Amino acid sequence: MYQETDKSDPGLPSDFPCPLGFLLAKTHAGLKAAVDAELAPGGLTVVQVSLLNVVAANPGKSSAELSRAFCVSPQSVAPIVSRLEAEGYLERRPHPVHRRVIECWITPRGAESVEWARPIVARVESELILAELSAGELETLEALLYRVLDRIKSRTGVATVAEG
Repeated sequence: MYQETDKSDPGLPSDFPCPLGFLLAKTHAGLKAAVDAELAPGGLTVVQVSLLNVVAANPGKSSAELSRAFCVSPQSVAPIVSRLEAEGYLERRPHPVHRRVIECWITPRGAESVEWARPIVARVESELILAELSAGELETLEALLYRVLDRIKSRTGVATVAEG
């Protein structure tokens, strides 16, 4: 098993039984920070780009649907959507039938930003993840993570971002 990284961490007891969730969280946080640094010149974050990607692929999603897709509360998504709308990346429109439901639609600026960000995200992932893993390891990792996500969904009913 690969263990070049120092496992000691001041936030964990030395006898911590299974730091897998912690390792996943640290991996996510590190990747997010690296991508955010690369996206900063464009004035966007990985969270904003992820939300724009989901809206681009699923036009007309409500904020509530977006929050479920990202496994966060509607209160967490609302300020992101508001900022993206204020900056012209997306627009909100009332649902044609259910007038109280507000749908999110990507704007041309939002679509351009998604296209600008995709190669940046791919490059950072390639440098930090793909360069470290063989094709077989990557395939195994993806399969295992999807299996765990399926298990989480079956146990909790929480949908994953991929289903967004």
